[in-house]
Amino acid sequence: MADTTGQSHEGKGGVPAAKSSKPSTDSGKTVLIGLAGGIASAVAFTLYQRMPEEQRERLHEYARSVLAARLGDLRDGLNL
Repeated sequence: MADTTGQSHEGKGGVPAAKSSKPSTDSGKTVLIGLAGGIASAVAFTLYQRMPEEQRERLHEYARSVLAARLGDLRDGLNL
């Protein structure tokens, strides 16, 4: 199939060429991102385990307060 410029839009074997995103590249990126996330979580867990108990408690309190604030914002947004 030729357009007005005479260039063909067909791929190999007469099949129209589509935008080809290479699945192997996409899956490779996905694996790389998953691996990086796993390493980051392992490092964070190791650091958390080495924290003194007082710091852990402060971290828990901070996480609870942030979560409560986010839930409050969500409830306000949904008018619950």
